[in-house]
Amino acid sequence: ANLIGEISGTLSARKNLEAKLKKLSQEKERQEEVLYNADYQIQQMERKVARAQGQRGQEETEKKKAEIAELEDQLNRKEEEWKTLTDAVKKLDDEIRGLDRRINKLRDNKTTLGVVIDELKLENENAVIEQT
Repeated sequence: ANLIGEISGTLSARKNLEAKLKKLSQEKERQEEVLYNADYQIQQMERKVARAQGQRGQEETEKKKAEIAELEDQLNRKEEEWKTLTDAVKKLDDEIRGLDRRINKLRDNKTTLGVVIDELKLENENAVIEQT
């Protein structure tokens, strides 16, 4: 009877230990989950801090570099276009100055020719008068 009591006590202790082990295992899993969630939130916060400090991920950095390259290319094209247009404006300004000089010369010639014509008319009239 004593042996049966000991076996019964041992079985009861074993059940208690198994229940305690199961409870501790569940608590361990819960704590691991809490720890995992805490680690995840820390990583999220670290990413936010890094982003706030200007750090970018590889993919975002490559994307920004590509955007910069495209914008620099556009800028170069616009600068070339600006230079071409500026050169064209300079040429047109030179042509305008040349035409202005030519117009002034032609006006001077017109005035000179007008005076010569008037003189010739006078001479012609005087010659006609002298012949009569």
